[in-house]
Amino acid sequence: MKDGIIIFADNYVGERIVEWLAKNFASEISLVFTTSKNRITSICNQNNIRTEIFADEGQALKVINESKVRFKIGFLIWWPKIITNNIIKIPKNGFVNTHPSFLPFARGKNYNFWSIVENCPFGVTLHLVEEGIDCGDIVEQREIEYSWTDTGGSLFIKAREEMISLFKDNYCSIRDLRFVPKKQDLSLGSLHYGKELDKVCEIDLDQRYLAKDLINLLRARTMNGYPGCYFFDSDKRYEIQIFIEEVGTDGD
Repeated sequence: MKDGIIIFADNYVGERIVEWLAKNFASEISLVFTTSKNRITSICNQNNIRTEIFADEGQALKVINESKVRFKIGFLIWWPKIITNNIIKIPKNGFVNTHPSFLPFARGKNYNFWSIVENCPFGVTLHLVEEGIDCGDIVEQREIEYSWTDTGGSLFIKAREEMISLFKDNYCSIRDLRFVPKKQDLSLGSLHYGKELDKVCEIDLDQRYLAKDLINLLRARTMNGYPGCYFFDSDKRYEIQIFIEEVGTDGD
């Protein structure tokens, strides 16, 4: 039985990282799961890396068990689905997840939105996977500075690119287990679910808001191709997205 690495990858970040791994470390990657027939499957096929489309956990476990590979470590790269301990425990040294926030801040969904609304540090994190939401020990992380001109959309883009860079810079040390995990202090951060977003984005026209809080709410929900914050008037729904430009310093 040979040793290998297992990867669950999806989306733009998954494509870019799998492409980099295939170019530089193809022989180390034994199995890649993705969500559909996509560019990840094409990259793997071109580099003789076995790839499978994830249907459900039962199917994934069957494929893994039949692979006859002893997995040293696994990676979740922008993976959109929850995996349980049945899969987490398969690699000898567990899984490392890519999470686009500066953990323990903005755990869970809509990290770019909540980082602005809660005015907390923002960044990207590689962390060990546990049966909980983004709660495992931190392997490595990198803070990303942001300003008033940033929106939820710009933080989304910054996080994608920085996550790719962070992964590339740390892959070899993680693969060789040359890292010291750091426990998260979950009391310092926050956890959010997808179902929270729509309600908190409704603007009540009769409610008083601090100007700073309202501006942060509006820019956090500004992202091309996605709904903005909204309000109702005369049974009509209106959506808002904003643009902030720095024009100089006080006194200029």
